[in-house]
Amino acid sequence: MSEPYWKNTLLDRRTLLLEGTLTEKGVAKLIDNLYQLASLESTEPITLFISSNGGSVSPGLALFDALRQVQEGGTKVEGHVLDECMSMALTVLLACDHRTAFPNSQFLYHSVCLDSLPGFVVGEIERNLDSYHERLKRHIDDVIQSQKRMMLMESARCGQTVETLESLCRYGDEQLTIFSDQALQHGFIHDIVSHHPKLLPKMSPPPANPA
Repeated sequence: MSEPYWKNTLLDRRTLLLEGTLTEKGVAKLIDNLYQLASLESTEPITLFISSNGGSVSPGLALFDALRQVQEGGTKVEGHVLDECMSMALTVLLACDHRTAFPNSQFLYHSVCLDSLPGFVVGEIERNLDSYHERLKRHIDDVIQSQKRMMLMESARCGQTVETLESLCRYGDEQLTIFSDQALQHGFIHDIVSHHPKLLPKMSPPPANPA
C-alpha cells in the first residue's frame, strides 16, 4: 500500500515525521533528513510531527541533541503531536522551539524504565550471584543518573521544577496518560490547535449568497 500524499511530500514542506517506536535506525534517518533541511537556505521553521509510543533512551537523546544543534545554528524547529507522544518521544518534543498538539492528543511522562539487563543470563545468575549483584547495582546506578540528567534537561525546556516532574512520574500499572489540556498546564506544549497547515490546507469559506 502506498503512503498517503501528505507523507510523501513531507521533506518538500520542511517537515519530518517521528512515527512509531524510537529505534537507532529510524532516528539515524530522521537526523540525516533534519541536517539536510537545516542546510538549505530558508527562514521557514522545520516542523516535526510526532506520533510515537516512545522507545530507547539513546536514540531519543541523539535526536534531542540534533534538534538543539540545528537550533543553535539558527534554524527554528516546531513540534506538533498528531495523536500520541509517549515516554521518550515526549523528551524529543521538548527539544522543539514551539510545541503544539491536537485537542485529544495523548502524552505519557514517566521515569526511565529498568526493562533490560545487558549481559545478564538467567542460568549464570545462580552460579555467580555476588558478581551479578554488583553488576545489577551498577546498572541501576546508571539508570538513576540517566534519569537525573534527563529531568534537568526536561525541566529547562518545559519550565517545571525537577521536583514537579518527579511528582508526575508513575510506575508499572500506575502509569498515567494525560491529554493536551494537562500537557499545556505542565508546559509540555505551548498551544492546542484544531488544524495544522502542513497536514491539510485550510478550506476557504464558501462565497456568500448574493442578496
